[in-house]
Amino acid sequence: MDTPPLTDITKIMQDNINEGGLRKKYIAEAKEFDVNCEGIPYVDTQPDAALLKSIEDHNANLIIMRNKGLGVLRRNFLGSVSDYVLHHAHIPVVIVPPKTKH
Repeated sequence: MDTPPLTDITKIMQDNINEGGLRKKYIAEAKEFDVNCEGIPYVDTQPDAALLKSIEDHNANLIIMRNKGLGVLRRNFLGSVSDYVLHHAHIPVVIVPPKTKH
């Protein structure tokens, strides 16, 4: 497997930093409504299976995850974590679509 170009790695790292900020924001909003929740960052080479394992380990009773909106062709080519979780989780799953640009 080829190593991604440095620009791709930089973008991935920046996306992860930004998502950490989003995670904190959404947790704070949920707590305003007395919802007990936590955001669990988890890194693995197989994120779909790792996510389900983490959910099981934390006794979660609901999954809320973001869909990156990659499009049908790219999602089918790369696989989709949200699609995998939706079809393999044994608890309710909410998929949040990407923000639309108007």
